Amino acid sequence: MKKIILAMTAMLSASAAFVSCSDKNLYDESAVENAKIQQTQTKYKEAFVKHFGNVDPDQNWDFSQVNYPETEQTTTATRAWSSSQLPAPVWKEPDVFTSFFHALVGDTYYPNADADFETVKTLVESQPVVDWPYQYAQVNLHPFYSHGTSVLNYYFLGVQYNQKTRRGIIYPEFNGFCFLSMGNKWSKITDGFQLFTYMNMNSYATVNTTNMQGVDGFKWFVASRDTEYFSSINNANPLEKCKMFYVNGHTYVALDCNGDGIYSDLICWVEDCSPAKRYMVEDLGGIGDFDFNDIVFDVVYNESKKKFQCVVRAMGGTLDFNLKVGSTEWSKSGAQYNIEEMYNTIDPDYTSTEYARFDVDNWQPELNDVTVTVKGNDGVFVLPFPKDGEIPYMIATNIVKPWSKERVNVNSLGWFGSTSNDGKIEVKE
Repeated sequence: MKKIILAMTAMLSASAAFVSCSDKNLYDESAVENAKIQQTQTKYKEAFVKHFGNVDPDQNWDFSQVNYPETEQTTTATRAWSSSQLPAPVWKEPDVFTSFFHALVGDTYYPNADADFETVKTLVESQPVVDWPYQYAQVNLHPFYSHGTSVLNYYFLGVQYNQKTRRGIIYPEFNGFCFLSMGNKWSKITDGFQLFTYMNMNSYATVNTTNMQGVDGFKWFVASRDTEYFSSINNANPLEKCKMFYVNGHTYVALDCNGDGIYSDLICWVEDCSPAKRYMVEDLGGIGDFDFNDIVFDVVYNESKKKFQCVVRAMGGTLDFNLKVGSTEWSKSGAQYNIEEMYNTIDPDYTSTEYARFDVDNWQPELNDVTVTVKGNDGVFVLPFPKDGEIPYMIATNIVKPWSKERVNVNSLGWFGSTSNDGKIEVKE
């Protein structure tokens, strides 16, 4: 019996030693891999700063709204054009009878008008003031909420452009909408007098200002009844600042319409309908190579499907990767592409080549909720879209921006937001 007990004790001791050793090996392997990943990322960041210079803490990596191709409409030559030739922004409101019908039957029209209301009221005061982000953009604007200050409140949001002179008086053209509310209280689009509900619902607008860059006299504006909007549009305040935040996946902008520093006069739900964003990625397969064409993919809106789609355009890297756009995923190996082969970067086709096109769910353009996971030589790298001021592994441009040829480095950060280099000519130090 004593021998059996001794034997069992020895076996248990050996098992414990084996488990301990096994755990230690696993831990060591994980630690070594993490160290390699951190070392590779550190080398990349150091090389990035050496190549591009120090990154400004406020540097934003989404260039999609600033690099529309320059046309004769966006040059200073527009000053000499006649009024009929000047460019104009799109400001299109829905069919008047549609919103009138919804108001008459008591339909909320937009479910989030009620669902988000209490949270919006709670959040708006604590949010920071930021620059108006939609100067040149394509968006749907829905006036949803306001906080009144008088018996009858008129709050205005719009765009002004193409100043005309008639009999010595300047008359700018403008488009905009008005949100009506009653009393010194919070109001939402479905509140109060039914006629006001109808008028506010009909104020929803599809706006496109992407062709107005550089045009004299163009500006966004806000106004209230207190700014004598009815007597002169020139008294309206330029819209330069706002508060921007998110509730239940919806983007809201809060506006100060009368210049008193309170950003709850008018709060709009904004849908970013920019035609596309192009993402250019460095996959860390090599350090010091900044052509940003290891992975190039677009996210575009399919009007007929009423859905966003991801289009894979180029794969200049030789590593396997996984894209996550919103909540939808796609991988190079899963699509049966040769991991070690480079696609569409040696002599790139910028117009028709597509290696994949698939519907994506829950992607919000303003959040850039995309992540690239790369199975690298030194481990698995998870590369989300960078925050302001971070060293980026990917950037966003407008779809008009061609990517660089293979081994043709991007020389300056301004390249991503410029049309001076179309990606076809070699960029040298």
